[in-house]
Amino acid sequence: RMDPTKKLVVPEINASEIGPDDRIIANPNCSTIQMVLVLNPLHKKYKIKRVVVSTYQSVTGTGKAAVDQLMNERKGVQGPMAYKYPIDLNVIPQIDVFLDNGYTKEEMKMV
Repeated sequence: RMDPTKKLVVPEINASEIGPDDRIIANPNCSTIQMVLVLNPLHKKYKIKRVVVSTYQSVTGTGKAAVDQLMNERKGVQGPMAYKYPIDLNVIPQIDVFLDNGYTKEEMKMV
């Protein structure tokens, strides 16, 4: 996905970008796909200049340690911390690590 030489294809939007010699076809981040499916027709009609997006990601995407933390917190049991913050009944404004540009890796997948 992050290789600028590879085309990112959402079939409903740009399947025509796939050529007969393309051997690797990549798709964008899952949040990006949902976003562009909605934004594409709006952009065609109104030429969108800016979009502000919020996504909410599942703890399961971080792995078993994060799920264990969530389950322990839900039960009121102390245990290892996959996140440095409590995650039960919480929203953490960060997905993945912050990059030098101030965005997270996950945010850059959507840019």
